[in-house]
Amino acid sequence: MDTQQKDLSYFRLRLQELLNTSFPEIANDQKFIEERSLWTANAYEGAFR
Repeated sequence: MDTQQKDLSYFRLRLQELLNTSFPEIANDQKFIEERSLWTANAYEGAFR
């Protein structure tokens, strides 16, 4: 049995929630979600360096 476990990112989950409620037309754009959540995580990490 080969199962993939997705990495749960706080920023990705929060963005997905926002898009689902406020911008449903782009809620399925996985490239957009991945890119923006990575940007946010990097900005957050950079704030504490």
